[in-house]
Amino acid sequence: MSLIEAIVLGIIQGITEFLPISSTGHLTLAGKLMDLIGTPNHLISIDNPEHWTAFIAVIQLGTLAAVFIYFLKDIIHIVGSFLKENLKERKSFTNQSTNSRLGWLIIIGTIPVVIIGLSFKHIVEGNLTKIYG
Repeated sequence: MSLIEAIVLGIIQGITEFLPISSTGHLTLAGKLMDLIGTPNHLISIDNPEHWTAFIAVIQLGTLAAVFIYFLKDIIHIVGSFLKENLKERKSFTNQSTNSRLGWLIIIGTIPVVIIGLSFKHIVEGNLTKIYG
């Protein structure tokens, strides 16, 4: 894969990550259209789909880093308020600041994702996520 191809895929990732569409699906479709994946003579072939999975994971880490940096100030305020108001001051939920309550809501919202993710791990890591020619 050339630098230009990686940049194009990075742009596709950046645009599609924040839309209600599958950024991974669009990356894979673009990879196929750019003739980067599929046949046995490609770097990312049918025999080595883990190369494509690794590329997608790395490119999505870039998106995660960008979001984390953009929201770093907010994240620090949420974590600081949550720890202060729940561990140090022991305030009730209704008496907590918006940032502290947001910390609770993030925790509560994460629980179903963890349960569903662990329950369907065998499907997520199975044949449904492999690249076929």
